[in-house]
Amino acid sequence: MLPRKVGVITMACNAWTVTRIWVFPNILGRLPVSVRCVMVGLPAMADIQRFAYFARYIAERFPRGRVFDVAGGKGMLNIELSKLGFEVLTFDQRHKHLDVPYAQRTFTLAEPCAADLVVGMHPDGATRLIVEYAAQHRIPFAIVPCCSDNSMPYKQWMRFIHGLAVSHGFTTVAEGELPMRGRARVLHGQFATPA
Repeated sequence: MLPRKVGVITMACNAWTVTRIWVFPNILGRLPVSVRCVMVGLPAMADIQRFAYFARYIAERFPRGRVFDVAGGKGMLNIELSKLGFEVLTFDQRHKHLDVPYAQRTFTLAEPCAADLVVGMHPDGATRLIVEYAAQHRIPFAIVPCCSDNSMPYKQWMRFIHGLAVSHGFTTVAEGELPMRGRARVLHGQFATPA
């Protein structure tokens, strides 16, 4: 038997506000917001808007140009950056992807550089590679790290990546945060521009 309905509430569900939801106090109220959104048929913000948030973050800090989107999955960041005037090539091994410029292969340090910026949204094992590639070609990078490639806890991994960028000669290494749930910290690095 289901628990008795308690009443009508108004619930903020990420970017949406949902009203008139009957709440079963022992079930719905204890679930994470993203799960509650799915239960009432609304999208979880991090899944839908994270690419747009990161694209805007990039557009506010870097001039329009050619971008390598490393470990870019289906190509969602490619779409969002393209809307903002960037020319983007996504690298990933997925067989199913959106109709965007896409290199279906593993990105390596040997990739010829045809980019002004290299980025990664939760690039997992490619996070360190993005920093190293950007350093090798003296171009800026922007990443939203998620999982480490060496089992470090998240905060320690962020410090490690920051230190890696500094050790590779980036003169500016800064951190920001996207307005989303989940791993939302951005790390970006640039070299000094010649006077």
